[in-house]
Amino acid sequence: MKKKYYLTLDTETATLPFANSMCKTAKEKQKIAIAKPLVYDIGWTITDRAGNVIRNENYLIQETFFVPNVFNTAYYKDKRPIYMKLLEEGKIKTACWNDIIKVLIKDLDSCDLTTAYNACFDFKKAIPFTERYIYHLYRADYNEWETMQKRMCKKILAGQDESENPDYLTPVFKIRGREYPIADLWGISCERLINANKYRDYCLQNRLLTASALYFKTSAETSFQYLMKNHEFVEDHTALSDAQIEAQILTKALKKGKVEPQINAFPFRDLGTTYEYVLKKPKYKQVVIDLLNEYYEAYSLEHGQNAWITKIENILRTLEHGDEG
Repeated sequence: MKKKYYLTLDTETATLPFANSMCKTAKEKQKIAIAKPLVYDIGWTITDRAGNVIRNENYLIQETFFVPNVFNTAYYKDKRPIYMKLLEEGKIKTACWNDIIKVLIKDLDSCDLTTAYNACFDFKKAIPFTERYIYHLYRADYNEWETMQKRMCKKILAGQDESENPDYLTPVFKIRGREYPIADLWGISCERLINANKYRDYCLQNRLLTASALYFKTSAETSFQYLMKNHEFVEDHTALSDAQIEAQILTKALKKGKVEPQINAFPFRDLGTTYEYVLKKPKYKQVVIDLLNEYYEAYSLEHGQNAWITKIENILRTLEHGDEG
């Protein structure tokens, strides 16, 4: 039987160089950063079914990391000294985007499946948008392209973004005329590794819930903590390091059977809501009530009364009094 190889990839991203001057708040910049991500750190690891590491690759991108107006839009811009130390120690390389993509394509050609945790972001947003940015950066029309991007970003901030990608949930990564099957480790993890009451209890014990407290946290960091029984683990949020821990999650999934190409929308919903769970198992009900109240106070202070606040009020009423209201 032919041995199978898996490429697990991660990216760290900034956004367009005008974001800091255009955006008035951190939330506005986050909107632009999610819609228009520019990769500055890319890393991947190739493993076999048993989790043996075949090779690692890690690059800082010349056209983004070393351009202050771009890198300084990154959420993790304070990690620059960490990267410079890695570079000094020879633990990370630097190259132009086009040269990096040539290496990536060669490695993709040698693997049977490509994976990432939240694969849609890496393979449907970050890499494709960086491809477009680099394409125009080396063309005479860059200024016109950037002006168009500014107009699009203003629409995003005004809540008028109409851009759609009909292939967003298709489990295929398209790059430079090639296509590669991809699997989202986030969805796989939620489907076959952490969809268990033991994990739900772990999250409640450690207050590992989403910002709204309505769902259980299902991040790579939280999944890894639980699966590896390493409860103090904290993600580095550097590309290769994160790809390596995600590859270990993949190995866990492969022990439960073949992993097929797949992308699921909102995989965290597979675990159900926190409030429905504690209504059936009330041991941690107070944890959900406390965190929901914290969220309710902060959200209502900023947004006032609306349909979402009414929903939270009804959930809290049900939890506290058993009354749907």
